[in-house]
Amino acid sequence: MSIHIKFYYLGIWPESESFSGHGYGSIPAKWKGNCGGIPCNKYSSP
Repeated sequence: MSIHIKFYYLGIWPESESFSGHGYGSIPAKWKGNCGGIPCNKYSSP
C-alpha cells in the first residue's frame, strides 16, 4: 500500500493583477459587502 500526497501550486493570490478590478467602474450603491481578511480595492473594511 502506498500513499501519495500531492500539492499543486497554481500561483493564485488576491494581490494578482487578475483580481485588481482595473478597468471596471465603481460598484453600484445597491451592492453590499465587505472584505474578509484580505486587502480590498473597492470598499473599506468595517
